[in-house]
Amino acid sequence: MFRPIWEAVAAEFSGDGAWDQTHEVWRRDRLSTARAFGETADYLVARLKDLGLIDIERIPFKADGRTFLGDWTPSPAWDADAADLTILEPVSLAGRVCRYPDNPICLGMNSAATPADGVTAELVDAARVTDRRSLRGAMLLTTPAERPREVRGIYAKRGVVGIVSDWKPGGDNPGRRSIEPEGTYWENVWHEPWGRPRLPVFKIPPKTGDRLRAALKSGKRIVVKATVKARNYNGRIDTVTGVIPGRSLDEEIVCVGHVYEIGANDNASGAGCMLELARVIRALLKARAMPRLRRSIRFVFPWECYGSLAYALSKTARRHTALAGINADMVGNDLCLCGSSMEIGRAPDCTPSPANALIGRLYATLTDRDPTFRWYWSGVGGDDGQFYSDPAIGAATPVLVMWPDRFYHSNQDTMEKVSRTVLTQNGTVIGTYLAFLATAGRREALWLANETYRWSRERIEAYAAEVIEGSGDTIRNRVPEGGSGDTIRNRVPEGADPAERFAWLRDRGIEHIRGAARFLPASQRERFIADLAAFETLVKVDVVGAKERVAAVAGPDALGDETPAVRSVDGADLVPVRLVGGPPCFDKLTPDQRRAFTQRATGGLPGGHRRRMIFFLCDGRRTIAEINAWLRGEFGTSDLRKLVNTFRLLDRFGYVKLG
Repeated sequence: MFRPIWEAVAAEFSGDGAWDQTHEVWRRDRLSTARAFGETADYLVARLKDLGLIDIERIPFKADGRTFLGDWTPSPAWDADAADLTILEPVSLAGRVCRYPDNPICLGMNSAATPADGVTAELVDAARVTDRRSLRGAMLLTTPAERPREVRGIYAKRGVVGIVSDWKPGGDNPGRRSIEPEGTYWENVWHEPWGRPRLPVFKIPPKTGDRLRAALKSGKRIVVKATVKARNYNGRIDTVTGVIPGRSLDEEIVCVGHVYEIGANDNASGAGCMLELARVIRALLKARAMPRLRRSIRFVFPWECYGSLAYALSKTARRHTALAGINADMVGNDLCLCGSSMEIGRAPDCTPSPANALIGRLYATLTDRDPTFRWYWSGVGGDDGQFYSDPAIGAATPVLVMWPDRFYHSNQDTMEKVSRTVLTQNGTVIGTYLAFLATAGRREALWLANETYRWSRERIEAYAAEVIEGSGDTIRNRVPEGGSGDTIRNRVPEGADPAERFAWLRDRGIEHIRGAARFLPASQRERFIADLAAFETLVKVDVVGAKERVAAVAGPDALGDETPAVRSVDGADLVPVRLVGGPPCFDKLTPDQRRAFTQRATGGLPGGHRRRMIFFLCDGRRTIAEINAWLRGEFGTSDLRKLVNTFRLLDRFGYVKLG
């Protein structure tokens, strides 16, 4: 049903055009400064105007390190003009180590400035320090496992005048550290709350760090001179957005890809692909090579997470109804050069929609045509997609990230790592997804319901296989042949029986199938949902069959109870309503408030997907007991007593209101 749109998008999409747009974004953003980000926003606005989009806006938020955006604190605006790190002694090592902007990543983003004439200091290896007093006035070479943003406050209090770091993501693992050891890895070192002091921070490759450590270990005295001309200030960062109008200007399909990051793949490729798609869809509509849009397509270009939160809290978002979305996070990686595959983070189950099923079907179609293209499901997506998938917005938004990436967040993530072919492949999938949902009527909604049933059945079958194959403590990632299905990363722990999990998958499957009704006028939805009864019956039959297979192989006792008894807990019938927009990160909590979330009482501050789910479910209708049951289904375990204690603290600190 989607194939005519697929063929039209594939024929019009230009890999060269997407590559050129990627380059236009990357050559500005790679400097990591607010000034460069402003230039990128200027370019995006001008390009969207040239392409004929409407409702083009720059949605700002304050970047001052103090003003909260929901529960998030954006870093202050930061500009850097120049930086230099040079070894003065010994003569055998003398010479420049790095210079900004020749290598923009060699200067930590939000690094402090030095005096105008720089600082000259002895380089000290943090791993060999025995007397903290020896750090005063020193330039510190941190250990590979020390991330500058996490340790600079501690070292600043000891009198260190600057930090030299060769930290890289996963760099404390020798195997990971040995991958691309000549790359310089990006770090944002902004001064977090609670008055932590700032320092000049230089980033060097792991290979250079090892060389300097070896020299210090051999007894050499290394003296360096560091000069940084940079400043933090109260500024603003803009989220750029524009619309291809449909017959309905209220209902929208959202395509989001963040900008303002250092890499060509992460994330200029997402923005470049989106700009080319805006051109493609406009051209196809003008040529009448695709159906007229029933609903609008909105493109959003934010700073990662912060900019999407700013959009979600904006008047623009409140004026429109987003039915579904797609997050083009990394979509240009040369698969061979970068060692990548397409990782799809699904939209969460609390936002029922056929979006997951559709994107899975489209990537399955892509691999049918090109078996060398690799993709897999990774569980629930985060990144920008989480803000649109939030039930408060209601646009189920799968997240597209090409992972792993050998050059991730390094100065080696350059344009030669971006593939025109891969941009075209992902552009065809994303363009088909957007246009199909934007043009969908009743026939398309029925097809989406059928695809969603197939996707739900695959999830049920995948979970049954996991229960049969592994009843131990570890369950392997499982990607069914062809890349379809849902990767299950964690086994259901003790606390939730398989029967309970099967019931949860059954109920979620039915909700996702009913989500296809969103693509019909409100007056037709009730009748349409009644017509989906056959699909819902099939889901129930699939669960019964899966349970019978588990019982046949593992024994009937392996299933446990579908509705296990849960002890009564005072406060479990309270209904929480969230008071903070977007998923929280608990920036507002003081250290003492954070310590109130003890492991014994609450299990600690909720984090990751569990944190998002707790807040996504605080809709003023569910009790804490019902949220607990959902968490048991989603994660396999949840302690009701600890959850009640967690909500009481969240109420006390202003994150929710208990009624």
